[in-house]
Amino acid sequence: MSVFHQASRLLAVLVIVCSTAALSAQTPVRVYNTIHTDRTDCPGLNKLIQILPYCETNEYQTIANHHFGTNGEKKTTDEKHHYLWQKTTNFYYAPDVITFSDTFDFIPTHFVMNLDSITMLYPYDSTSEEWLWHTGTEGVYVCPDNAVIDSLADMIWDQSSDIIDFARQCYEYVAGHLTYQNPSTGLHSIEDILAWGGGDCGNFASVYISMLRNKGVPARHVVGFSPYNDNDMHVWAEFFLQGYGWFPADPTYKNSDPSGDYFGRYSYNYCIAGKDINHVYNLDGAQNQAEPLLQTYLWWYWYNGTCHYIDTYREILCDALYHIVGVADNDSSGSVTGSGYYVQGEEARLEAVPSTGYTFRHWSNGSTENPLIVNVGASDENFTAYFSEVEDVNIESVLDVSFGVRAEGNTIFVVNPQGSRIIICNVQGQPLSVSRQTSQDVTVPVAGVYLVSGGHGHCQKVVIF
Repeated sequence: MSVFHQASRLLAVLVIVCSTAALSAQTPVRVYNTIHTDRTDCPGLNKLIQILPYCETNEYQTIANHHFGTNGEKKTTDEKHHYLWQKTTNFYYAPDVITFSDTFDFIPTHFVMNLDSITMLYPYDSTSEEWLWHTGTEGVYVCPDNAVIDSLADMIWDQSSDIIDFARQCYEYVAGHLTYQNPSTGLHSIEDILAWGGGDCGNFASVYISMLRNKGVPARHVVGFSPYNDNDMHVWAEFFLQGYGWFPADPTYKNSDPSGDYFGRYSYNYCIAGKDINHVYNLDGAQNQAEPLLQTYLWWYWYNGTCHYIDTYREILCDALYHIVGVADNDSSGSVTGSGYYVQGEEARLEAVPSTGYTFRHWSNGSTENPLIVNVGASDENFTAYFSEVEDVNIESVLDVSFGVRAEGNTIFVVNPQGSRIIICNVQGQPLSVSRQTSQDVTVPVAGVYLVSGGHGHCQKVVIF
């Protein structure tokens, strides 16, 4: 009989290494998030399930270039919460350490939501998804009907001027009356948190959320981890205002920094692993498992016979990202593709795309290559593409001025007596030939419109039929 074992969900070992020694706040990075499961002392292992959080773009961050293991799958819980899942069953050729990796670019966002500017509040739509999902009980972790929570919420509600004031006073109450304790022990029940008089960040958020939900204000947890600092994870809260959206509130940071303002603003460096808690994850087939929190990883294993010990640990590596930006000198003359974030040593490919009636001339660094290949260094870089209008020029009139052009079949012939630089390109600005020869012929690949520029700034259009 196969024995199912639910592995410890606490972080056994966390290794975080950033290749850039002094990554500052709000630094974009490429994150390599990996879990390793060592099966050396478990010869009877016959199935292993590994789960990682799936970070997504939201108001806190931009996530790009997501790549996870070839055996991994992106799955969705009933609450539309995404996660990454990998199953291993064939261990005959498998290594002693089974890995599951997720790589992505993380660009953190700093934002401040000015709640003081809101002058009109709207009643909640009790049929909306935000209200239905985020005003009830979440197991033992969010309990808006708890007697103590009910009493506290009543007291603060009676002295509040509106919902925003109520949310702010609850935030200040939790920050000022709970003590920070039992860090990194996971979420606890509301009853235990109130009995102990405190908890860690996730439990501060649970009390705050319970108080808001007691009065029908939608609220939820936000779960994050830092890609920069060893063993740095955090949970805070959000509350919802009809017609405006979700607003952050962090009673834990307020507790540690009483003079700071962490209501309606966010300036951290945490990668958001997910929102809400108590999700149900699919293990395999019809087997599902409810878990209070997915902040780092989850894993389960099955075995027949002998299994002395099995261990899983998580490793986070990160490389600094640099912003390579290409823009057109004028929005009406063209555009540039390929802008983005890159790791040092990668190549960025910027391509200038002329608008109809324009041709690409050169980049701000003097290069006429298109596309422009940028070898990314250790700094952000900006490039401007310059375009000019295409003018129909009578070929006969310029033969004696600078150079002559004629076409036969699919070949363009150029006479260039002064040895000027002649560029032959297509209408997208992609060069087919760059030469200072006194005469040349270029065979074009397909029929169409081509541009010949050179001499004293002349540009001629050639149509190949």
